[in-house]
Amino acid sequence: MTTAPDAFHHDIAERHDKVLIVDFGSQVTQLIARRVREAGVYCEIAPFQHAERAFAEIRPKAVILSGGPCSVTDEGSPRAPQSVFDSGVPVLGICYGEQTMATQLGGTVEGGHHREFGRADVTALEHSALLDGVWEKGGSFPVWMSHGDRVTKLPEGFRVIAASDGAAITACSFISKSCIRLTAPSSYRISCTRSRD
Repeated sequence: MTTAPDAFHHDIAERHDKVLIVDFGSQVTQLIARRVREAGVYCEIAPFQHAERAFAEIRPKAVILSGGPCSVTDEGSPRAPQSVFDSGVPVLGICYGEQTMATQLGGTVEGGHHREFGRADVTALEHSALLDGVWEKGGSFPVWMSHGDRVTKLPEGFRVIAASDGAAITACSFISKSCIRLTAPSSYRISCTRSRD
C-alpha cells in the first residue's frame, strides 16, 4: 500500500525530467543538488550503495557521480552501477566520480603524484558542452582544487578539455550519438567554483 507522501513523491517524480546524484560521500553533494534544483531540474540523491536501485526506479535523464573521500586505487572502493554507463544517459563525474568513471570505462587513475588543495588555475583546452557559456577555449580560470589521485590515461573515446599544472587531465569528455559523458574533478565544480570575480 502506498502512503499519501509516497504517492505525492511518485506523482511529482513522474511528471519531471530527473537527475540522479550518486553520492560517494562528498561534502558538497547537497550543494550540487541545490544548484541542479535552482536550475529548475528535479533531482534525487542516492548513496552509492543504493544507486542501482534508485537508477532503475527513477529512470533519470542524466546522472551526476559526486566526489568522495575514497581512492579508486584502493581495493574494494565504491563504484558506480554499470547500468548507468550502459544506459546511454549523460553522466557527469566530479572528483571521485570522474575517477571511478575513468577506471570503470578502461582508463587509469593513479595516486600520490601531486596533491592539489586550494586555489589553482585551470586552462580550457577545447570547446565542449561542459565548458560552453562558462569558460572560453584558451582561457585560464581560477578554481578551488581538492584532490590527491588523478586520471593519467583516459578511457577510449574520451578527450581532454581542460588541464592544470597539477593535473594534465582536469576535465574530459566523451560524446557519441547515444550519450555524452563529461568528467571533472573537484577543481571544476561549476556550482561551487571559487574565483576572484
